Amino acid sequence: MGRKERWLYLSLIVVAGMIGGAASSLFLHAGTAFGAAVHHHHAAKKVTIPPSITAHEFILVDDSGAKRADLHMLTDGGPALDLYDAGGTLRASYAITEKGVARARFYNAKGDPQAGLGVTADGRPALALLDTNRVLRSTIDVSQQGAPTLRLFGAKGAELGLDVTPEGLPGFALLNPAGKTVGALVETADGKASLTLYDASGNVVAGLP
Repeated sequence: MGRKERWLYLSLIVVAGMIGGAASSLFLHAGTAFGAAVHHHHAAKKVTIPPSITAHEFILVDDSGAKRADLHMLTDGGPALDLYDAGGTLRASYAITEKGVARARFYNAKGDPQAGLGVTADGRPALALLDTNRVLRSTIDVSQQGAPTLRLFGAKGAELGLDVTPEGLPGFALLNPAGKTVGALVETADGKASLTLYDASGNVVAGLP
């Protein structure tokens, strides 16, 4: 994949899994609880601790009975841990999906997703940030070849890209609302700067040198 395509394409499965499409549906909330257990404090006494407990879901509640944590299985078969604030709003979620993506999601006090961090099964990390309207605003990821890419988004899509190739050559790109690169400034293999301008369709119209 060329550098121009990499600026446009969200290469990581983890970014798509955390953010892509409607963020509200992809930032999964906790499943229905099977039940809740209220723990009371008692004087110290000798108890028998079982070596293990087997279940599909565990609910942790506070002294008022409000759910504060939920350890359960996702519908795709992966384990997940959801953490809630005192008002019952989901604030953090951790999971390993069926495809092997280890991910963490973080929410504001209203329950809106704001950030996602994950690593794919083949070792590609990514971070995604959203605004309070659940619109994707920034991503950073590292390819299997070791190339980091930063993307900044407007309300309609990616508008700016910054990356460094596996060979250590930095580059900068501007994109139009259609996601097409309209300008790129990169360092070439011989250590010189190269500027390329494109039309709205992504065709080269000018360049220096």
